[in-house]
Amino acid sequence: SAIDLLYGRGPAQLHALQTESDPRQFTFMIGTLPGVQASEPEGSGRTQFTARTTMGGLYPFLPRDAAAAIREWVPADTGCGLDLWADSEARPTWIGLNAQAPGAAFNGSMTFGDYR
Repeated sequence: SAIDLLYGRGPAQLHALQTESDPRQFTFMIGTLPGVQASEPEGSGRTQFTARTTMGGLYPFLPRDAAAAIREWVPADTGCGLDLWADSEARPTWIGLNAQAPGAAFNGSMTFGDYR
């Protein structure tokens, strides 16, 4: 499935990511990218993080299998835009990514919303 390709994991590992990992890891990883900018928190505490980087700067944060598959079409020097919205507890609510290489585009997003 696409999820298995993206995460390079089987159903048990995917379940562990969904139930046992700290979702703030995405926010913290995005915060380490060069040039990332964070908005002032909104009244509800939501913060937007944006960054312009290269896919090469992002590949180390992706699962190896996914990075290898994407790298075949989108070289490391390809520019990309990253957009993350986090709630008042630094948990992501939405992450978007877009990159355009000659002959290929990589666009994706993930929505989060069921935190316990």
